[in-house]
Amino acid sequence: KEGPLVLRPIFCRFLLGSKLCGSRDSPHRYQDCVAAFDAHASRYEAFFGMPRNLLLRVLSGIVLPPGCEASLMASAFSDKAIRQLPNQVKRFLDHHLRNAMAHCEARRQA
Repeated sequence: KEGPLVLRPIFCRFLLGSKLCGSRDSPHRYQDCVAAFDAHASRYEAFFGMPRNLLLRVLSGIVLPPGCEASLMASAFSDKAIRQLPNQVKRFLDHHLRNAMAHCEARRQA
């Protein structure tokens, strides 16, 4: 079994809610991020999506410059090593992920 699926509309909402793209100070272009998703997505009935573990790989391809994937090894997330993560990953974890969570909570309360 592939695990939980992330459908394209959810990914698009995540991109905007996290401000990874779609706002003035966003580091990435929306169409490039969606194209990265589409390049790896599969059709699931009426929607396109992908397993969550594959989505993490796609996100790392968006966030990190080429050749930096080794910095995402599990050992890089220990307390000492977290300071050594690439700035793009730190920004994603500290800024974009928090924006997405705040966006989700605001929608839940609306």
